Amino acid sequence: PEEFLYLVRNAQLICTDSFHGAAFSIIFNRPFICFKRNLDKGNAQDMSSRLESLFSLFKCRRFADELKEEEYFNLDYKKINSIIEKEKVKAISFLRKSLELDA
Repeated sequence: PEEFLYLVRNAQLICTDSFHGAAFSIIFNRPFICFKRNLDKGNAQDMSSRLESLFSLFKCRRFADELKEEEYFNLDYKKINSIIEKEKVKAISFLRKSLELDA
């Protein structure tokens, strides 16, 4: 995991077919594109619903077949980071309530 995170954090462009590749690209503010998995080959699992949810949350579509080449490096991370901060606040609030720490 350490090597994977290092590579994502230091990449110029991430090309992935995985949810985790996309999620860590967002966390580290790295440009990325996602490829849909070819489910006809072996044991590949469909990640499209997880990726769709991720893209919906951050209001970005990053599937390779939907992007033009000039869009590969074009992400508004200021907007994305704002969403991350709002989600962190919601998550901490949920945890505090669940653990009854807001009493």
